[in-house]
Amino acid sequence: MSLEKQELPIFHKKRIRIPPKKLTLFKDRIFTTFRTYNGRVPFLKDHLDRLEQGCSYFYPSEDFNALKSKILTGLKQLISMHHSDLRYRITLYVEAEELDFFVSTYHLSPALFECDLIRGRMPRYPSSVPGNIKWGNNYREIFYELKWAQKQGHQEVLFFTKEGFITECSTSNIFLIKKDKVLTPRFNKAFVTGVIRNNLIKYIDVDEIDLTFNDLKESDVVFLTNSVRGIVPVTSFEGKSYEKPSKILNIYQKMIEENCE
Repeated sequence: MSLEKQELPIFHKKRIRIPPKKLTLFKDRIFTTFRTYNGRVPFLKDHLDRLEQGCSYFYPSEDFNALKSKILTGLKQLISMHHSDLRYRITLYVEAEELDFFVSTYHLSPALFECDLIRGRMPRYPSSVPGNIKWGNNYREIFYELKWAQKQGHQEVLFFTKEGFITECSTSNIFLIKKDKVLTPRFNKAFVTGVIRNNLIKYIDVDEIDLTFNDLKESDVVFLTNSVRGIVPVTSFEGKSYEKPSKILNIYQKMIEENCE
């Protein structure tokens, strides 16, 4: 399911305005996305750390800390303007040799409560960009593959390396439960390690290992993690059906309750 963009003001520095039109997602823009729960942001520090790491990598001469307080002030103001929970995306960019940002707001579409997967058409290759950083150039081919998957009648597409190890879905990390063990792909520089993924493995025992499509077909439970959708149960993959991750959903609820700011 897609998220419909909401026509709302966007906080930019100390004023409300639309970001420069020339900026697009599919460039070396650093960004992070999340949603609010009752007007509060879960794992906000992790999202800000992601932006700071991206700034250090792409714009090493820029001072993120000088911008951080403005981002927090702007985000707080924007959240207070609305009475319902929304999806937010904070984007960093450099214009006229100055680090800047804007915050985009979107309606939360009806939740993707579950999904089925289709295998992607092309492998993912290792990236030199640190795994926690989300940047625009990562997502061009991903979104093309997702659109292709949706035309085939599937909600999500699963990517893999040239060696055949599974990596991630379009904007989500993947977990398997196989013989009562929770498994997730070992980081191999071919996918982004998401905020929810990184925190879930602090709450439960997870083995980070190389996983293949055979592991997927031999698992009892498969689910995705994403900062907007939370925990998304996978219903099926190539004829294999899966059980609902009920215990994981309860743990996720606890995570949100304990980590909202």
